Amino acid sequence: MAKTVKKTRESQYTEILAGRNKTLAQCSVLGFRFPNESHAHGFHYGLMNAYVDYLLFDSTADGTAVVIIPKESEQADQIRAIAQQAGGNEYKPNLKL
Repeated sequence: MAKTVKKTRESQYTEILAGRNKTLAQCSVLGFRFPNESHAHGFHYGLMNAYVDYLLFDSTADGTAVVIIPKESEQADQIRAIAQQAGGNEYKPNLKL
């Protein structure tokens, strides 16, 4: 029987970003915790409504969200403000999980 290898968030994000000709090292990873999944979805809609240029958005059922942007992007503060309006608090995500 073949052993199943669980992919980490880091490996998943690396694979996705490769399709956009970016590496994770070329990006900034912003993580936010929300009271619930609904607030995280509201945050995502807020990003879309503000036309924020992000490379990847990922959220989980526990209300956490990760936004990956190019390091040269000047939109990190705008993303933080939108997250705060949606009830989020910034945290440093562990991509090794």
